[in-house]
This record gives sequence, C-alpha cells and structure tokens, in this order.
Amino acid sequence: MQSLWSSLSALQASGQWLDRLAQNVANLNTPGYAAASGSFADALTAADLPAATAAGVAGRLTPPGWRGGSGVSAGAPSLDFSAMPLQLTHQPTDLAIQGDGFFALAGPNGERLLTKAGNFTWSPRPDGSAWLTSVNGLPVLDSNGQPVFAPGGQTDGFAVSPDGDVSFNGQPTGQRVALWTVNQPGNHLLPAGDNTYLPGPGAVVQQANPGNGANTGGTILQGALSLSNADLAVQMSQLLQAQRLFELNAAALQISDKMMQDANSIRT
Repeated sequence: MQSLWSSLSALQASGQWLDRLAQNVANLNTPGYAAASGSFADALTAADLPAATAAGVAGRLTPPGWRGGSGVSAGAPSLDFSAMPLQLTHQPTDLAIQGDGFFALAGPNGERLLTKAGNFTWSPRPDGSAWLTSVNGLPVLDSNGQPVFAPGGQTDGFAVSPDGDVSFNGQPTGQRVALWTVNQPGNHLLPAGDNTYLPGPGAVVQQANPGNGANTGGTILQGALSLSNADLAVQMSQLLQAQRLFELNAAALQISDKMMQDANSIRT
C-alpha cells in the first residue's frame, strides 16, 4: 500500500507542476505577469527504532535506522516579480514600474488590489469625468486612495511623471499615481484573479514615497509596459521534466497495482 500512496502523491505533485507551467506558458504575453514556481517536499518521513525488526515478528528484516516516507508533497507556489522586461508602446495610458513597487486598484468589494500590469485605459463616468482603470474596469488609485480621474472627461495631454504626478496639457492636478511595496512579494502576495494580488499572511504593505530613501517603490515610465518574465525556453524545459515525472510515477503506480493483484491471488 505504501508504494501506491507514494506514487499517487507524486502524480498529484507533478500534476500541479504541469498546471503551473501551463499557466506560465499561457501568460507569456500578459503584461505584468509574474512567473510562478514551486518546490517539493518529502511527506511524513519517519525513522524506525534503532534496533532491527526481528524477522520472526515482522515476517521480514528491517535494517536498523531505516527511514520510510509517504511520498512527495508540492509546496506552496511562489511568484517571481523580478526582471520584468519593459516594452515601449507610446500609449499614454500605459504605465510601467521601474522598481519593486505595485500599482493599487480598487477591488469590486472595496479591497485594495496590487498589480504590476499597467495597461490602463480611460473609463467615462456618469458625472462626465473619466477614471483611469485596468482593462477590467478597476479604478487606479492615487496616493490618497481615490481614483485617478480626468476632470471633465478631457484626457488630452495626459502625463505622468516618474514620481507619479498627474497632469493634463502641462497643468498639474495634485493627483499622484500611488505605488506600494510589499516585503518579499513572491511569498506574501496571493493571486486574486485578472493579474491582481492580495496581501497574504505576514505581508507588510507600505505606500511608497518617491524620492525618500529605500521605500521609493521605483519610478513610473509612461508609454511603456512591464511584460511577463516567464521565459519560454525555461518553461518548456521544465515541462518536459514534469511530464517525465508524471509518466514514471504512473508506471510505478501500475506496477504496484499489479504486485498487489498478484499478492491477493496467492492461495495458501
């Protein structure tokens, strides 16, 4: 039975690995996408007593210090937000972050969502103004926690300085596109859908202060996008490894099943 459980656990872990790699490949062209990676751990390994098991008691001889495990478990996936390549688009509403900061979006339930994706657009409002939003219509927040907007809906001459200051036709509005920093974001941010993230346990989220020491969050580059950092060559190489791991453990599971069938067919 132990061989069955060990093979089954490895099948589940390799299946999760394959799903994660497939997601990375599917998002190669998604702006601000952070490649996901994972780890594997030994499941419930335990050491027997130092003395060998007597053959007359156990029906076999267990060597002293023998260690037995229950297979493998997949660790929680981590996200890689580093080394996102930049692409110039010359689209005024496209914003890229050069640094470790995140844009803040107003979630549908009032929560603050974080994202690296800066492919924004203008969304008209009933009062005649226009909000800067994500492609899914979530407002981009300024340093006061309010949506970044174009007064009167006039979006001509929209400009964002490296520090995030918003102006139209050279006239400052007093708004600043907010950047936020997170300690070890790859381990502390949880995917919330549509390339956005929520702080998880242990996350320390702070609003960045441009030009102030270590917590600047980086600078904003208008007319550019942070692209996915998933490398196709790396993903395909790991995809072959994950597929091979799945195949080997599927074969091991079949062999264990055959051995149990043979054992059950033995008649004394």
